[in-house]
Amino acid sequence: MHKHGFTLIELMVSLSILTLALGTLLALFTTLNLFVLVQDAKMTTDDNVQRAMVAITRELRNVAWSSVVFGGDNGTSIQYQIPTDIDGNGTPLDQDMFPELGPVRTIARDLQDLNGDGITASQLIVFDESGVRVLANGLCRDEDLNNNGRLEPGEDLNDNGALDRGVSFERVGRSIAATLSTENVPSPRTPRLRSALSQIITPRN
Repeated sequence: MHKHGFTLIELMVSLSILTLALGTLLALFTTLNLFVLVQDAKMTTDDNVQRAMVAITRELRNVAWSSVVFGGDNGTSIQYQIPTDIDGNGTPLDQDMFPELGPVRTIARDLQDLNGDGITASQLIVFDESGVRVLANGLCRDEDLNNNGRLEPGEDLNDNGALDRGVSFERVGRSIAATLSTENVPSPRTPRLRSALSQIITPRN
């Protein structure tokens, strides 16, 4: 009977193959993990901008057109009032048939941190005298540094070839063109994710 064992060379070759296999599996796992992270962040970003646009559309569809004021630099905010039955007669008209309008509401970036959560320029809110409601987080930066509505050298901060405002409202006839764009960076090893949505909203009143 002869007892055979592994030689040192065989052991080293086996360990090398095992190390290579484990390294390949680790690289595959890391890549798969990053892919899942990016896909999850992309879904979150898309969902965030879609939910915000639904809320904006619901708000602006009910405004009194005569009360709409496009504010900020090139329409980065909007103020409006919604017809409201203030005197309780069953209609948003007073006894002289004049419209009854609720408090002035504003949709804009939360630059003054009105809700006290520490998030400012990247957060979109709607607010009036009764309180503040968050519509979206992760707004793209406003790249129109000189507020002239044109993309100029030095303004394309995210290098996508477009002038991103993050949020804008524009008069189109008797309708409102609302545009919203958000961004997200899941990790330092992944690209910046962007999601944008535009909607033409025609008030009923």
